[in-house]
This record gives sequence, structure tokens and C-alpha cells, in this order.
Amino acid sequence: MIPMAVAPDEVTHLWVVKFITQHLRLPNHGDVFSGGLEAVYGPLPQAGYLPHIVISKFLPFWDVAITARLGSLVMGISLVWIAYFLARELYPKNRLAGLALPIAIVFHPQMVFLDAYTNSDATAATASALIFLLVVRMIRRGLNLWQCCAVGILSGLAVLSKYAALSVVAAAVLGLIAAAWLNGASVALTVASIGVTLSALALSCSWWFFREFHEYPGDLLGTKTMRSIWAVATNKPLVFNSGVWSVIVDFKWWRLMYFSFWGLFDNMDQYLPKPIYITYFAFMLTAIAGGVLRLKELPKLLNMLAIRLRLKENDDFPEENLEILKYGAIYKMFALSIIINLAAMIWSSSLNLGGAQGRYLFANELPIFALTISGLLSLSGKCSKKLLWGFLAFSVFAYVWSFVLLASKYGFHTNPYYYVPLWK
Repeated sequence: MIPMAVAPDEVTHLWVVKFITQHLRLPNHGDVFSGGLEAVYGPLPQAGYLPHIVISKFLPFWDVAITARLGSLVMGISLVWIAYFLARELYPKNRLAGLALPIAIVFHPQMVFLDAYTNSDATAATASALIFLLVVRMIRRGLNLWQCCAVGILSGLAVLSKYAALSVVAAAVLGLIAAAWLNGASVALTVASIGVTLSALALSCSWWFFREFHEYPGDLLGTKTMRSIWAVATNKPLVFNSGVWSVIVDFKWWRLMYFSFWGLFDNMDQYLPKPIYITYFAFMLTAIAGGVLRLKELPKLLNMLAIRLRLKENDDFPEENLEILKYGAIYKMFALSIIINLAAMIWSSSLNLGGAQGRYLFANELPIFALTISGLLSLSGKCSKKLLWGFLAFSVFAYVWSFVLLASKYGFHTNPYYYVPLWK
């Protein structure tokens, strides 16, 4: 029911999907510049459109604008299943928490909106989630070369879907190092695992950067070319640099990023009622408070860590304490991925290579919700269970409100070109 005119950048995403579907090759320098403003995403990685292209080729009797949207939908459904299996790893003894993570993804308003139109973010979110699932399993059970190979390949897919996934790759490598140490892996296995991961990553995405260097000399990432096309078409300055600090202290930047993560529709101008954002913020602050309360266990954790460092094998280390350290490593990996992504967003905004858009955080979708759920559960007694139930109930309420808002505004249309005066 979302018209293409109010699906952020769908026209430009769809240009890439249509070009590859029709020509069965990637667009080159000439194709991009002849395509004008609609081809502005042509210089950026295109792996995120793979599901959209495959479905479009298998359903040639439907309009590509419809079949491409099915690609995002398939990725969204896959993300929910990955969230379910990740929750089983994180909360094996807590059925409510185990269901809370996939339920939170199902009823995340902005995620549902994202999965309703053509974009590369949906693929990046799903590939990143699968990376986290594999690394978490290795932290809990030990290194596995086949899983490391899969992490490397998925990392390449994620990076070539959205550069925001680089934060996931960096955190995953550190997670593998933690998996090696906490499970007493040999030096040979550790080196082999990291080597296999990085080799698979390089093989899966290096070809694209070589091609990019050839097509756009001096612009390895393609972001400069993208901005140049946009600036020329919209009569904006070709050079922009506002400084990192100016972004950090810009309250409007943080506000827009926060709102557009939870639910900001149309062309980022259709807001939800402010109480919804405030309530989400209250739950986030409560979760952070729960995490801070866990800091009282820090001396105990440091003592465990010191003991583990002195031991050469895990055999002499209590299994219960080892599990605590493993879960600590998992949540630190989650937090690190979010921090790296936020830092990258601030840097790119300072150069006007990407604004304060919450969808850039969707590569960290599962870590954000996992940390929120764990923070709420860290509060004492029955209070934690009630808070978690409250968070899930409110998520459903926010979703229903968003659905009614969009349905009443646009109704239901089988033609996504509805009200798209700019589409040729």
C-alpha cells in the first residue's frame, strides 16, 4: 500500500534492480551518468539487491516494481527466523525472552516499513543477523572452520549490501578471537579460523572494489560519485564538510536518527505521535539502567577474567564462570558493533555522504533489541518480567498505530507506481 513516491529512495533503488534484471550485468560508469538522478545509487555496492533480482527473474510476468518489493519481504521474514534462533542461544532457559526477540522484530514499525519497499538495507540487516548468529554459536561452543568460512562470505555480502555492515564485520572478528580464547582453541586453529574468515571475506567482495577502482578512479567506495551526481542534479555544493564535532553536538541529528529508527515514514516526514517515541525512549533508558546495575558484578567478572588468564586450559575453570564470561563477550560484541556504526554514521554525515537515518542501524537490529531485552531482564524480581511484557505489548501497539496511520492515508493499491509523477 506504500506509493513509490513516499518510499524513501525506492525509485533510485529500483533503477539498479531494473538495470541488472534487464541487462544481466552491473551498471558501468557510462550507464550511471546517463541515468541521471535516478541512477545515483549505481556507483554503490549492488549485492543487497540480489534477492530482488532473483525473484524478478523468476516472476517475469509481474511488474518488477512488485517483484523487487518481494525481495525485501523475503529478507524481512528471514530476519525474524534468525532472531528466533539467536534468542535460543542467548536465553536458553527463559522462554519469554526467547520469544521476545523475534516478536520485537515482527512489530518494529520502521523495520516493517523498510521490508515493504525495494531497498538494499533489508538484505544487509539479514546477512548481518546471520553473521551474529554464527559468531554467537562459536563463542558458546567453540570455533568451526566451516562456520568461519560462512561468516566471511556473509560478511562480504553484507558489506556489498550496505557499508554500515562494516561495523558488524569488525565486531565479528573480535567475537571470533573471544571464541578462540574462551574455548581454549589452539594457536593453529585460531590462526586458521581468522585466516579462513578474512580470506572468504576478501574473495567475496574484493572483486567489486577492484571493479570500482577501475570504473571510478579515486573513488573506491563510490560514495563521492554518488554525492557528485546528487549535488549536480539538485544544484548543491560539490564539496561539503561540516566537521565531526558539529554533528556530535547537533541535537536535531540525534533526534532524526532516533525517530527514524523506530518509525518515521514517507520521505522521513510522517511522524508518529510524540508519546510513542517518548515511551520507546523510556524503555531504552530502563534497559540501560538494568545494564548499569550489572556493573556491580564487574569486580567479580574481572576476578574471573584474571583467573582464566592464568589458566592454560578450561578444564580447571568452573563451567558456570566460563558461561558468564562467554555471555559477557557476546554482549560486548553487540555493543561494539553499535558504537562503530554510530561513529561511522557521524563521520559520513559530516561529509554529507549519508544523513541521520535510523535504517543505517538495521545492520545492528538484533544487537539493539538483544541488549534492550537483556537490560530489562537485569532488573530485579518480577519487575523485569513485567517490563519485558510491557515492552512487547507497547511494540504491538506502536505497530498497529503505524499500520492504521498508513492504511488510512494511502489505502491499498496493487500498483506501487501510484502517485509517482517523477517516474519515467
